[in-house]
Parts: sequence; C-alpha cells; structure tokens
Amino acid sequence: MRVAVVGSGLAGVAAARALLDGGLAVDMLDFGNEIESSAKDLASRLRSGSPSAEDLARLRPPRATRGIVRTAANWFTSLRGRAPILSLTEKTRLGSLFTFQDVEWGIPVEGATVARSLAKGGLSNIWGAACFPLTDQDYADWPVQEKDMAPHYGAVARMLSLIEREDDLAVVYPIYGPKSEGLPLNPQAADLFKHWQQNHDRLASQGIVFGRTRLAVRAKETADGPGCQLCGLCLYGCPYDAIYRADWTLSALRQNQSFLYLKPLWVQSFREEGDRVVVDAVDRGEGQLKRLDYDALFLAAGTLSSLRIVADAQAQYGRSVRLFDSDVYIVPFLRTAEGGGLSAPLHFSLNELVLRVYIWGHPIHIQFYCMNEQIIDQFRPLLSALPKSLRRRVDALLGRFFLAFVCLPGNVSAHIEATVRPGTPVATVSVVQRRRAESSKIVRRLIRYLARSWSPLGLYPVGPILRSTPTGPSGGRVVGALPMVDRPGPLQTDPDGRLYGTNRVYVVDGAAMPSSAAQNTAYTIMANAHRIGTTFAKRQGVRSEIMSVPSKGVFSPHQLSTSSPRTDTEVHFGRTHVKPLVLALDHHRHQCDGSVLIAAYNRLVLGQAVRMACLRSGMHVLDYGCGHQQLRKALPPGVRYTGYDAVAKLSEVEDPRGGPYDLVFALQVLMYLDARGLGEWVETFAAATKDLVVMVPARNFLKDNVLDRVFGLKDLREQREQMVQSLPPEIYEQLSRHFSLLSSRNLLCMGELTRWQR
Repeated sequence: MRVAVVGSGLAGVAAARALLDGGLAVDMLDFGNEIESSAKDLASRLRSGSPSAEDLARLRPPRATRGIVRTAANWFTSLRGRAPILSLTEKTRLGSLFTFQDVEWGIPVEGATVARSLAKGGLSNIWGAACFPLTDQDYADWPVQEKDMAPHYGAVARMLSLIEREDDLAVVYPIYGPKSEGLPLNPQAADLFKHWQQNHDRLASQGIVFGRTRLAVRAKETADGPGCQLCGLCLYGCPYDAIYRADWTLSALRQNQSFLYLKPLWVQSFREEGDRVVVDAVDRGEGQLKRLDYDALFLAAGTLSSLRIVADAQAQYGRSVRLFDSDVYIVPFLRTAEGGGLSAPLHFSLNELVLRVYIWGHPIHIQFYCMNEQIIDQFRPLLSALPKSLRRRVDALLGRFFLAFVCLPGNVSAHIEATVRPGTPVATVSVVQRRRAESSKIVRRLIRYLARSWSPLGLYPVGPILRSTPTGPSGGRVVGALPMVDRPGPLQTDPDGRLYGTNRVYVVDGAAMPSSAAQNTAYTIMANAHRIGTTFAKRQGVRSEIMSVPSKGVFSPHQLSTSSPRTDTEVHFGRTHVKPLVLALDHHRHQCDGSVLIAAYNRLVLGQAVRMACLRSGMHVLDYGCGHQQLRKALPPGVRYTGYDAVAKLSEVEDPRGGPYDLVFALQVLMYLDARGLGEWVETFAAATKDLVVMVPARNFLKDNVLDRVFGLKDLREQREQMVQSLPPEIYEQLSRHFSLLSSRNLLCMGELTRWQR
C-alpha cells in the first residue's frame, strides 16, 4: 500500500514516520523551497569562528538596517496597536527569507497577516523550538484523551531530541520523553531561576508555577549532527543546525527505500475514485499538471493550505469555518533580584524560563527571554542615535531586562473565521478577526497580579503591554478549520483524522486541532499527526496480515472485487461502536430460522419496508446490516442492491460510505450503535442518500414479556440488555437532525417501520 503525505513540515514528517514504521510506502509531495547556497556558505563561515562584520550584518533582520525615522515610526504605530512589534513573517534564517518565498501566490490570504510556508520543513525553519503538551484541562474540547496521545508524545519527543527537565512544570505539562538536564542557563536567567527556587513556597502559595522551558535542541553531538555550541545566534538561525527542523526527520526518512520525496509539487486538489485517491498537483519545475494515484492521502500542508486544498476538492466555497489562535502579548520586565548585568554576550538566545498562572480561571503561559542581541536589533537604529555615554548606560540597563511572551488560550483570544473564495488559478483564503475585550482585560489583570508578587518573583513589569500581532493572527499558532469532532460534518474530521465525505483522506496538521491551548501547539500537532498515522497503519497492518494468507495466492487490496463477499476481519464502518456480543450472535437464526413465526414476521418486515420505499427499476439501494441478504429477495426487478454488514464475511463492500444511494435500508440494526456511533451514522448517510427506511424494535412490556415468548425469543432477553445501546426516541432524535419523518407503521407491537427524507 502506498500513501501520500502533502507537506514536509512538523506534521508531515511525524505522520510519514508513523506510516513508514507501520510498514506502508510513503510519497511526500512538497513544494520544497530551500535555503540559498549563499546562506549555507555563511553558516560555514560562522562555524569557523571568524565571521566578518559583513557576515554578522547579513544575519540581522530588515528592521535592524532601517533608518531612525522608519524605526521610530514603526515603534509609534506598534505602541498604538496598529503594527506588529515583532513580525514573524520578517524572521530570517541565516539571513534568508526562503521560509516565506512564493506564499503570496501559492497560499493567498486576505484580511490578515498569517505566517505560512512553502519551504522544505515549513515554519520549523524559523520556530522558537519550545515544546509543551496539552494539559488535562486542554482535552475538554478534544474527541481523544490523554491516554490516546501519550505514546505519540513520547515518540515525537525522541524525534525532536526534546530537552525535558523534571521540575514543578511537570505537574502541569507531563513529561513523555527521556528526562534531561539540558543546556546551561545564561547567567541572567540562572540568577533569576535561583531566586525563584529560593522563593518556591511563596510563589506556589500565590498560584505561580515555574520551571525550565522544554526545547527541541540537540544538546550534545550525536551521529545525526553536532550539538549546541552556545554561540548565541539561535534567533538568527543556528549555524550548527542544532535547533530541530523538520528537515532532520526528512533526511532520515529518505534513507528508507519505501519513502519518496517528490518536489517541486504544488498540490491543487484531490478526488476519490473507487478505492483510490487521485491527487492533482502542478509540477513547478516542468509547469505541468500531474495526476498521482494513491491508496490514501494525508494533508499536512499547514492549516490554511490544507483548508484551501479541501475546499477546492469538495467545492466548499463561502462556508465559514472557525480558526483558533493564541493571543500573544509582549511585556518587558525589570529584574529586581540581585544578579549581574549584561557583562558578556549571551551564549543562548531561545526561551529559557516559563511561568504558568491562572487568571479568572484561564491558564496563562508565559515564556521569558533574556534581552539579547536579536531582540535589541528591533530598535538598534534608535540606540545608535544616542550619545556614546548614554548608550553605555542603556546597554548596562538592558542586561537587567527580560522580555515576557504572554500567551492566552484560544477560547479567550481573538475570534477568527475563514472562508475560501474560488479564484484562478488559486483559491484565496479570506480571514476575518474580531478581538475579544476579555483578552486585554485578562492580561492587564495578570500584570497587576505579577506586579504585586514582585518580591518572590524577582521581576517587575515595566513599559507598555504590546500585542505581538495587532493586525492579524500570530500565524505560527493558527489551528482549526478542519477540526476533529465526534460527529463530523462538512469541513470537519473524525477523531481518527478522516475528512468528512471521504473514505481515504486524512488531515494531520494544525487544521485538525479542535482548540488552541495557551502553550505552543507544535508538539501537540506532531503527536496528533503521529497518532493518526499510527492508527491508520495499524488498521492496514491487520488487513495486510490477513491478505498474506496464501490460500488465495498473493494479491493487493486493489485486486479485490467489491461485489464479492469479504473474508477478512477488518474493523468496518460503525463496528467500533457495536458491542462484540452483537457480532458474535447468529442473528440469521433469531430472525429467520428460529421458528415458523419468526420467519413469517421477518418476511412481513421486509415486504412492508420495500413497499414503504416505493422502489423503481434502476434505483440503487444499500442494505446496512444486511446479514444473509434476505432483503435482496424482496426487491422488485431492476433494483441494484449493495449489502453491508459489520461482520466482514457477510459484507459485499469494505466501506459503505460515499454512495451515492437512492435509498438506504437500516432494519433492526441502529439500536446496536452507541450514541457516538449513531451520530456518525446519521452524519455519514445524510451525505450519501436522501431517503431512509428504518426499522427499530419496540421496547415495551407487551413485546419484552409476551410477544418475545410467543416468537421464541425469550433467550435473547438478558443478551438484549447488554447489546441495545440506543432506544427508539434516541434514534429518532438523531435522525431528525438531518432527515424529516414522512411516514411510520407499527408492526404487531414488535417494532416501528419509518420512512425518512432529507
């Protein structure tokens, strides 16, 4: 089986790793812009230890070279909340902006500034490498639980070379990978952390949890590459490549013979044809449209890019979807605790210390950075205009400053909606953002709270509270658009990542996340992508193991006829929501062969169901829960019949979803589905048919205690209590969400036959 993964960012490599480990062949389709050779040469000179002044100047962002007038104007507009104080889309790696090359035409967005990438490795080329998992509280909006994610966090932690130190933060953010002491703190951060430890009890009594950050950094040299050399150039782009990039994993994947990396491909759309997924992709090198054929497709192109691909494929234009982001505020803090100043250049410039605080019941995640050269670059033209004597004093004072990035959860951050507008040749994602007044109130309350705690904290907030991106989402944290839910609808995915309306298309990047936590999302996106890929591979592994039985020779899943009964034990649609006892019973005996009365009653049910359906020649019907396909015998001539059953050997098709069907029969089966399974059933067939005929057995005293005895079904009474998970009112309530009841008929007080239409 060969599958495709679209995108080479964090989600793409995590999903590909899981799929390959599961024994599948993987093609990675990627646009794949790469850093220029001049930037690689610059990294080589930096590693040599003797960079020129010109080399160091190339590292600096565009703002560092602006004149004093433009710098002052930018700061003035930033203070008024009309321009970003730190722009992610201006962040370079080794002086190159290749991360954002071609996005204006390749992923067009209007209405907001959102970071997106068509580079090999995606936004991991310029990320901050901080990695925190979901907390217990964060799973409230997820259709999966911590136990489902835990093993995949562990797998990803090893992939990232994640530095996780056991401290108080472990109470909030569980540690899933190997524990590590990590890298030495800068002297300023070390002094502050020591002060926090000395005031541990006072901070804990005020609800402040602190600890060392968790970073995806190679601390020591390994066979994969050199470790951190403490050169202090982290935010410029590590010349030793010790900060994790998705390209690390991609390089390892390319050593696997079952993996192919295909570029430069811009994926336009996809469609399902039978048991295959056809991907339309433009080869930018050749300028031609290519059509690639796979068993399954995994979208990891980034939140907005995956949304655009799905909207193009399913013609879901103009439908508004919710995006989630974390409002980020930047607040300068002055260190009040004793400690040295900026006596020497910092040897590390990524985030080092973290606080977790609750304000009005909302978790706030705060990351502290020492005031380093890369941050000072943002206003260096202003400093250069100062007299030398004053500049020295300012430099000394800056050494006592920390910059705090205050991150809020998505439920109190800006409300963001997106729609996809068709265009030629590329559809455009339109983003509308509405700020929440509650957001800034929470931050102001937080700052007052921390100011009152200045003594044990050793810090005091000074200066203005700045929004990091006042003109749009933060970009690097935007998730949602195609969220996982228990009962998916259009532009949604199920808990296993499968896209609504498809059988073989999965969303594994940030678009699948149903909410945004206060802490960074990258680690969770990778773990969820690994979970989806692992789950898919395991299911195919069951199929592969069974198909390898030599009784019928060697064959592939594409050689199976959809009109011949299945003989494997693959988990079919809906089966996971049915108790095993239901599958173990011989329902044919209980419904047809148990007695003359039972057989007569079963023929009555089938005859009445067919008459209620008003079938005509040429129509196509699905018999859901077909058993031994007795319904087929009752159909009028010329009606095309497809039988599906959760018991694989009775089923004609592997998966009944998609259709289309003129009518679906569901006779005496829906009561076996639990609430979640019933919801999925209704959502699925609302997209596959306009008409239903449903038979639900009655639950009343006359049936349970009199008629069942007459019909010889008394031995099923105890088993029925274990098997039946949905009662008639619950079934009808779910059906009425998408269908209208046209007619009903009671059959001998044994059950009710109903006709529904969408």
